[in-house]
Amino acid sequence: VNGTVMSPLYWAIRDGKFKIAQFMIQDLLTIRADRECYYYGREQLTASHPDLVKVLCNDSPELVTDFLDGLMWHSQSVLDGRLRVNYYIKDLYADPEQMTDAWKSPLAIFALEGKPEMFMHPVLNKLLELKWQRFGVYMFVGVQLWFVLLIALFTTGFLQYGCHCSSTMIAIRLATGALSALAFLFMSLIILRQVGLGQTGVVHVLWVRLHVPRLLLNKWNLLRYACMITTSISAFTEGCWLDADTDTDTDTQTQTQTQ
Repeated sequence: VNGTVMSPLYWAIRDGKFKIAQFMIQDLLTIRADRECYYYGREQLTASHPDLVKVLCNDSPELVTDFLDGLMWHSQSVLDGRLRVNYYIKDLYADPEQMTDAWKSPLAIFALEGKPEMFMHPVLNKLLELKWQRFGVYMFVGVQLWFVLLIALFTTGFLQYGCHCSSTMIAIRLATGALSALAFLFMSLIILRQVGLGQTGVVHVLWVRLHVPRLLLNKWNLLRYACMITTSISAFTEGCWLDADTDTDTDTQTQTQTQ
């Protein structure tokens, strides 16, 4: 088209010929077989159209259902009230070794540019369930437990017994500061890595256009990052700790003068 090579599928979508595009998708994703082998065009379709999910979400969201329907196969026989279903979601899953930027994975594109009702489809439900069970639940629970522990220590050491200067309370406050500093360091490493890989988003502050790491685009992560800084400073500069150092210096000076 005008000296450029364009896929017939993309051509049909951009010209608004959605019936033709629908026929192409359904035909390519239909499983056929003969005496020699099976024929299924999923791999060829995704290999020749790496941005297919993005194009469908932006230009023809009504074709997403046809695309997802072609990624599943179900048996016609019912066994014990259940129906056997095969999901062909290798390309939607996205191999982390091949796609280092999770924000460019098909699932992320569905979340950022797709419609909420798309996630009602069994294929996306299965994809979410698979990722959640393999690593999502462990990452989520681990992060939440870390911050719950921090809140418990902060509440005990700074709020409930904030006026006590016993060794136990000082130890709790120092533990709060150490855990906050570790969280701050870990988040800083993520931020530096995202900046180095160009994984940033644009934020407009008045007339200034800022490139912000994706971690800090989430307001809750931004608040957590700020809280880790302030908590660390408060823990290592709190009154009991400084008073203890002052008392030690005073006692040392008194003993020197006495001698």
